[in-house]
Amino acid sequence: RLVGLTPTESAELVATVAGTSPPPIADALHQRTRGNPFFLCETARLLAAEGVPREELTAAAVRALVPDTVREVVERRVLRLPDDTQRMLRLTAMGGSGAELSVLQHATGLGADEVIAVLEPAVRAGLLVEQEDEIGWRFGHALAQDAVRATISRTTRARMHATLATAIEHVHANDLDDHLDEL
Repeated sequence: RLVGLTPTESAELVATVAGTSPPPIADALHQRTRGNPFFLCETARLLAAEGVPREELTAAAVRALVPDTVREVVERRVLRLPDDTQRMLRLTAMGGSGAELSVLQHATGLGADEVIAVLEPAVRAGLLVEQEDEIGWRFGHALAQDAVRATISRTTRARMHATLATAIEHVHANDLDDHLDEL
């Protein structure tokens, strides 16, 4: 049975993510997130991104600022990204466990440098990480990917799936059998 972090562990995690000493609202963050490490990290990043002055960080401010669910936190972080990054992030979310640079290029019609530049803000925000085994990206956490997917209508998801399938077929035409799971 998994349990959340202790208040001390929560404070240490928030301080590490924020790059500062534990904030005065560490206990409130722990209570709000129930010690869930992913939610703590996402909340700490949101607080840093929204630039709330340290002296204004009170337990009441945390309750007002921090949404009730991880999905809401991720959605707010995504909305802070440039529009083109948001669009590409949604397409990436539909790509299964990861998205290859060449597939995204074919799906969007953009060049490699453009795709990289568009996704860089999502990497800096910690939403995406670079793949280790291929040139591409994956979400830092499945919950973040699920939260981004949840913002996409069913019709748009179907269109994106078709676009990605066509791109995978094109990019991997010579070794399609190795990419059937992706399709």
